[in-house]
Amino acid sequence: MIYSDITDYANKTGLNTQIAAFNVGSDYQWVRSASGHSSFWTMEGIEQFCELAIQLYTEPRFITFMDQIRSEKIIKNDRAGISDMTALYVFYEEKMPMIRNLSECLNGAAFDHNISMATNYNLDEYEFGLGRKKIVIKDGFPYSYNVFLKKKILLHTLHFQGNSKNIVHRYYTGGGLWSSKTFRELRFKASVLYHMVKS
Repeated sequence: MIYSDITDYANKTGLNTQIAAFNVGSDYQWVRSASGHSSFWTMEGIEQFCELAIQLYTEPRFITFMDQIRSEKIIKNDRAGISDMTALYVFYEEKMPMIRNLSECLNGAAFDHNISMATNYNLDEYEFGLGRKKIVIKDGFPYSYNVFLKKKILLHTLHFQGNSKNIVHRYYTGGGLWSSKTFRELRFKASVLYHMVKS
């Protein structure tokens, strides 16, 4: 979910000086992936990324590297394979000075990497509870307490990955969906109760 005017953000933070920007978590080298759920691209960035995506399967140095990643996943019994997130990871590694990591706090704000993780730019960076970042909505914007900076940080976006999509309605700040929000909340609570009784 997007809460901020992204054009305004780009103009005020010099984002246009980068070829791309997307979310890269602090554990990106371990998981060998980055995420484009929040991203900014220039034409130059898109062209370079497309060129890299082809090179991943044609250039010997990348083929060897991709085989290494694949082997690591087999050894770890990780069911996730090579994906667009792998390509974004390699692109970030190759072009790091020209790419902004949106997970990093800048001017008291950041882009959420995953609401179901305390990690954003750093491990265990935000207050966490009940399986997600602790979020407070103030004046229509989400804030979360950054334990390293010791202050509340504005989150321009919230990323509801996987099962966290069940709680999107709780963070909707627009108007006109009262009945839909009520229905989704009742359905969510019924699902939680069902699984409690079942187990």
